[in-house]
Amino acid sequence: MIHETTIGVRLDECGVHGIVHHSHYNHWLETAQFDLFKKHGTDYVSLLKDGYYFPMIRLSVDFVTPARLGDEVCVRLSIKELGRVKIVFSYEIVRALDRHLIARATSEHVFLNKEFKPADIKRSFPELYEAFRAYVQ
Repeated sequence: MIHETTIGVRLDECGVHGIVHHSHYNHWLETAQFDLFKKHGTDYVSLLKDGYYFPMIRLSVDFVTPARLGDEVCVRLSIKELGRVKIVFSYEIVRALDRHLIARATSEHVFLNKEFKPADIKRSFPELYEAFRAYVQ
């Protein structure tokens, strides 16, 4: 299964030529992740309040064509690897209007407890873990 989040390109994300600066792509990826968590009943803020963290430890982005001011982009998220401590997300960013590929990305995250030690997501959030299994490609 693939989760999709649509985002409108904002003026402050673009340079003088109306092209999105590369630093904003990660914000879009994180927005799609947070939407996926919320879709399955887990708010990222609640994770933090409960003493859990989900930091990114690796990010790779291949830029294919620029996103531009006025575009709506669709972030298509799936899960490449689902472990009990580590999750690797896979993304395609496409222009919503015509599904033209803008970028491909992967991000690797670990699940940590309040002592910043590895935590078992399957044990701590079994419903979320089971829901995420449907997105493994």
